[in-house]
Amino acid sequence: MIQGTLRSGLKTLDQTPYKQKLDADSTISKHHSFLDAPKDIIYDTTMKSIRVVIDTNILYAALYSSSGASHALMIMVRNGFVIPCISVTLVLEYEDVLTRHRNRLHLTQGEIKAFLGFFVQQSERLKIHYLWRPCLKDPNDDMVLEVAVAAGVDFIVTHNTKDFAGSERFGVQSVTPGWFIKNYGGTK
Repeated sequence: MIQGTLRSGLKTLDQTPYKQKLDADSTISKHHSFLDAPKDIIYDTTMKSIRVVIDTNILYAALYSSSGASHALMIMVRNGFVIPCISVTLVLEYEDVLTRHRNRLHLTQGEIKAFLGFFVQQSERLKIHYLWRPCLKDPNDDMVLEVAVAAGVDFIVTHNTKDFAGSERFGVQSVTPGWFIKNYGGTK
């Protein structure tokens, strides 16, 4: 599990144990090229990055277990295949939820801050200048949808797809991490 890996000591955000764990677990590389020797043709099989909004429950699940699709999604984030789109408000929600559940995650406040620092570093930061509220049942879900609309992404990755019923009006589809990995990740 990731808890033991996070506890091994924090040096810098770029060398956090979480990032090291993702490096060790990763079986995906972003850029592949190979030479077809008989034909002298170089094939470039670079994967394009896809921008998404990641719901808080995905971060929680990724920190809770290193064997699920949420963790695999974090590996894709680390490798640059997935670029999370975030806002200040969304990051504050991430921090609030993860901090409230830090005992269940077996993490310290410092470890949570280090993980979020790593995550923010990998993300595209957006300023939200308008609100689409109320659109969904939960105001926290409206906040996630606002980031998705402002970013112009196609997907919100969440374990609670029913909570985002109505997001289709804005051209945003809510999908599970398993669905996303299967359709865009090539693994799981």
